Amino acid sequence: MLKNAQQGDSMSISEWAGRLNNLANAVGGASHLIGFDPENLLELAKSSTQLRDFGEPEWRQRYYRYCADLQSVDFSLTGLILTKSRILRALRNRLIVIDKMKREPSIGKEKILNPIFITGAARTGTSIFFELLARDPHLRAPLTWEAICPVPLKAHMTPEETSGPEIAKNERNLFVDIAPDFKRIHELGWDVPVECHELMEPSFANMKNESGDDVSSRYQWHKKILQVLQHGSNSRQWLLKCCCHLPVVDELFNVYPDAVIINIHRDPLKSISSMLHMGEISASMLYRGSDRNYFGRVEEILESFEKSRRKIIALREDSFYSERIFDIKFDDLMGNPTKTIRDLYERMGFDYKDYMDSLINDYLLKKPRNKFKSESHFSEEHGFLKEEIKSRLGFYIDYYGIPSEE
Repeated sequence: MLKNAQQGDSMSISEWAGRLNNLANAVGGASHLIGFDPENLLELAKSSTQLRDFGEPEWRQRYYRYCADLQSVDFSLTGLILTKSRILRALRNRLIVIDKMKREPSIGKEKILNPIFITGAARTGTSIFFELLARDPHLRAPLTWEAICPVPLKAHMTPEETSGPEIAKNERNLFVDIAPDFKRIHELGWDVPVECHELMEPSFANMKNESGDDVSSRYQWHKKILQVLQHGSNSRQWLLKCCCHLPVVDELFNVYPDAVIINIHRDPLKSISSMLHMGEISASMLYRGSDRNYFGRVEEILESFEKSRRKIIALREDSFYSERIFDIKFDDLMGNPTKTIRDLYERMGFDYKDYMDSLINDYLLKKPRNKFKSESHFSEEHGFLKEEIKSRLGFYIDYYGIPSEE
C-alpha cells in the first residue's frame, strides 16, 4: 500500500481568496456563512427560470445522493460558493433543456452518428490532441460556453444575467483569479473544446460509479445535450473528450453503438504524478483541512488506473471493441503531431486533407510545448513510490510499448 501523504505547501490560492476563506475559518466553516440546502436550490432553479419540469423522476434520487455526498466535504468559502453555483447552474440547465426538448420534439430525433471519443489518463496530451483534431472542419467539438449554457438564455434571463460566452468567460477567469498557479499547467478557456463531464453535470450522476444508473443516466443526458446543440445546424461528426470514458467504454457503446474511441497512452510515472500536482492545486481552491490532501488519494487513483487499463485490455480481445478503439502514444504526438494524426486518420479510414497540416501547425504556434507545465512530484513525503507504480502498471506499459520519460 502507498503511504498516506500530507499536502505540500508549494501551491496556494491568491491572497484575496485566502483572506475570504479566513472569514469562514473564523466562524467554524463555510457552511455557517453560506447555506447549502438541496430543497432550496431546487426552488431557486424553478423560480429563476419559471420552469418546473426536471424530466425523468429518477434523477431526483441521484441529485439527493449527490448533495448528501457534498454535505460531508469540508469546503473553503470559495469552494462552497463555486460548488453551489455549479449545482444551481446545472439545475437551471436541466430545466431549460427539458423545456426546449418538450417545445421542439424534433430535437429528440436528432441522430448522433459515429461520434469520436478521445480518452486516456489525465495529463497524457488529451487536451491538446482534442484541440488539434477540432481544427478539422468536418468535426465539431462542443465548446466550454456551450456546456455552461447549452440553450440561449434570452427567454430566462434577468437584467443582471448575460450571454453564455460571457458567463463562461467570467467563470474561467474567476478560477484563475482564485488559483493563479492553475493556469501554468492547464488552460481554462471559455471558447475551447470542453470535456464531457461538464456536459454531464445536470445528470447529477456519480462520476466514480462504473456501472448501473449513474453511468447510463450520464450518457443519456450527454446525448440530449448533443442533440440540442446539433438541432438546426449543419450536422458534423461530433468530436468529444474526457478521461471519464475509459473505465466505462462498454457502457458508452450502449448509447453510442457506432462510436470511435481514441485512447492516448503516456508513461504513467509522469502522467499520474502530474495529475496529482494538478489535483493539489484544485483542492487548495475548494477545500479546507484533510479534504485538501489530494496526495492522500494516491492509492485510490492508482487502483482506478490499474483496474480501467486491465478492463480495456480485456475488452480488446472482442473484435467489436478492437475494431473501434484506436491507440496513439503521447511521445509520438509530441514528437510529430501532423504525422501522428495523419497515420491515425488512415487507420480509422478517415480522409486526411493536406490543409490539415497547416491548420495544426498554425494552432501549435500559439501553444508551444511546455506552455503548460507538467510537474513531477515523486517523493517519500507524498508517498509516491516509483517502484510500486512500475510494478503495478508494468503490464500496461508492456502491452502498449510505452516509452519511459525518466
